[in-house]
Amino acid sequence: MGRHIIRTFIVALLLLPLAPMSSAGASSGTTYHVSCRGWDTSTGKDSRWPWLTLERASNAALQPGDTLALERWCVWDGERLDAGWHGTPQNPITITAYGSGANPVIRNGTYQNLKFTGSYVVA
Repeated sequence: MGRHIIRTFIVALLLLPLAPMSSAGASSGTTYHVSCRGWDTSTGKDSRWPWLTLERASNAALQPGDTLALERWCVWDGERLDAGWHGTPQNPITITAYGSGANPVIRNGTYQNLKFTGSYVVA
């Protein structure tokens, strides 16, 4: 039980300082949206038509300057976000939140909740 609480707390801390949707100096890329009320068959490029699962987001071909935006108030339980994308120093890939309310939560993922294997990914 204690490990579950610590793991959930760590995820909340990781998502707490979410970067803004745009950052100075970075070229504008595409923003992809993920929501607990989405559809994996959508493009994810419009907040009205977001992806549903972190698996879909993990398998997306994000490019330097792109943003992955997770909807606030959403909880992904038993999923993991694999951030294997590669940004650049001038155009990192940004993971952020959109909407209003509490930060999104990723918990109880297989082995871990977030897996960063890419480069220049800012969360």
